[in-house]
Amino acid sequence: VEQGEQRGAGCAQRVGVDEQYGGFLEELDFKGQPTSVDFKRVRVTCRQVYVFSHAALQGWSEGAALSQRGYDYLLQKARRDDGGFVRLLTRQGAVKDATPDLYDISFALFAFAWRYRLTGDEEVRRVALETLSFVREHMRGPGAGFWQWLPPTGPRLQNPHMHLTEACIAAFECFGEEIYLDQAREMVALFRSKLFDGRTLGERFNDHQTASARAVDAGKEPDGRVGAVVGDADINPVAVALDRQHHRRRADLDRVGQQLGRHEKNVGSGIGRRPGAVGRAYPPRIERFRDEAPARRHRRRPTGKFPSQK
Repeated sequence: VEQGEQRGAGCAQRVGVDEQYGGFLEELDFKGQPTSVDFKRVRVTCRQVYVFSHAALQGWSEGAALSQRGYDYLLQKARRDDGGFVRLLTRQGAVKDATPDLYDISFALFAFAWRYRLTGDEEVRRVALETLSFVREHMRGPGAGFWQWLPPTGPRLQNPHMHLTEACIAAFECFGEEIYLDQAREMVALFRSKLFDGRTLGERFNDHQTASARAVDAGKEPDGRVGAVVGDADINPVAVALDRQHHRRRADLDRVGQQLGRHEKNVGSGIGRRPGAVGRAYPPRIERFRDEAPARRHRRRPTGKFPSQK
């Protein structure tokens, strides 16, 4: 796994660095060349800082310099005067959208935790604390939790809170300061008491901290590590229930994969092929899955507009 991570980081070093305008490129085509996308998401730079810091800690020598490059770029181009971070930059590094977004800021805090783990730089500790202070002072919504961005519009979102919890756990592990642990506990209490219904975690909630439409996303549900770090035993039943749901979905995918594998083996002998058909033949349900997959992949690619959260 570590070798695979280092090979991926090496690829990012060769083709992902924006040598012309600084920082990192937003998007590459399949030949490793920059696309025409004219923006840079701050969350992407934050994730790069994390990845290269982690790679450096695992022994990849080039990672430290790339981590420094991303960290410097964040502070020079994306940090607001009030201690928050903007959402979007132009390719050239000018501010394109100055909105402070909890999702992006959570990843900034996560990046700073790993940057500090790599360097022990006290400036990083200070910037991390100022980042969380900005969230607590400027983004707190009615009751528990925070606005997803400023000025607030639309329903409040669970997903940025999950990433803030993750970032606070990482920050507590690195800095050892109780403010991060306290913030993680607050988020866990929100998840447990208001957003989790015993089976799923709601994606949206209102100012009264009750889930609105019961939209869920299995990829954005917390795991048992939250409970282990914050010392909250009551989160464990939540994690267990979500883990069971996750494994049920994985079992469904595994069954589809097994069917695909069996049919791949039968292609050569013609087993399962429709009379007169050319090429591979699959059951109708799997044929639909294969036919729809390219469309699903296409929908997830950046469009030049501000992408949805993932």
